[in-house]
Parts: sequence; structure tokens; C-alpha cells
Amino acid sequence: DDDCDGSVDEGAGCPCTHRVNPNDGHGFIFCGGWGDQRSWTDARDWCRGGGRGYELARVDSRVEMRWIDQQLDDIAGNRRWWIGANDRVAEGTYAWTDGSSVSYTNWRSGEPNNSGDEDCVHVDPQSDGRDTRGGWNDADCGLSDRFVCEAGP
Repeated sequence: DDDCDGSVDEGAGCPCTHRVNPNDGHGFIFCGGWGDQRSWTDARDWCRGGGRGYELARVDSRVEMRWIDQQLDDIAGNRRWWIGANDRVAEGTYAWTDGSSVSYTNWRSGEPNNSGDEDCVHVDPQSDGRDTRGGWNDADCGLSDRFVCEAGP
């Protein structure tokens, strides 16, 4: 399976990197290739599809955010990455893709600001967040960005 869709297709090329968080044992897929950028919705659907059963990443702690930030820096440096937080259902009330409430946050200074109806969240490693260099920014869900998928427990 060379393109991460669950089918045998030798030589197709998989732009994604698989890693396991040693703190909780969750599997992650970091899709950061130039040709693999997607809208938030398309990224969410990719994580769920192809028999993967993942979701866009859910960040529940400072320790997890630091680990993710280290992986992002290692994989693609100063690039933006979608995570699963969003306020698409109720403006200003952030939830994960499974509908559960966001309790831990790492917003950049001045964020979230809903500038231009921004309902999805990406990690922006070029900025300082509260706990790590990769601060969160609310963004237009239609932007094409890299993305992080996470397997549940």
C-alpha cells in the first residue's frame, strides 16, 4: 500500500509519515507532502477513509502538543497543519471531529479571531502558542493545508 489508501498499489508513493506517540501509544499520520494539501473537510475525510479509521488529530494536553510540534518540525518545518478542532456547529464553541468539547488549547496571541468566518483550526509552527512554538490559529476551512490524523485508543 504505497499511497496509504489500504489497497495494494506498489510504486504509487505515500506522502504521509506514520509515527506513534510514546506518551499514549496513539498512532499518528502526518501528511505533509506538497501534493497532499487538502481543505479541512477533505483532510478529515481522508483520515477516516480507506479503512484507516483515524480522525484529524485531537490535542488534549501540553505534553501531547509538544510531541506533535516536534514531529511537525522534523517532518516539514515551518508549515501549517490542520488538526480536528473546529467551531463549525456553534461559533466560538470549539469541538473535536467526534463532537467532544475542546478543553486544552494552545492559541496564538489574538486567536481565535474568526476573521472572515474562520471555523477550523491549524497549528502554525511559525508562531508562538501558550505552550509550544506551534500556536493554534482559526482559519478558513477551505484553505489547503497539510494535516495530522490520529488513531483513537
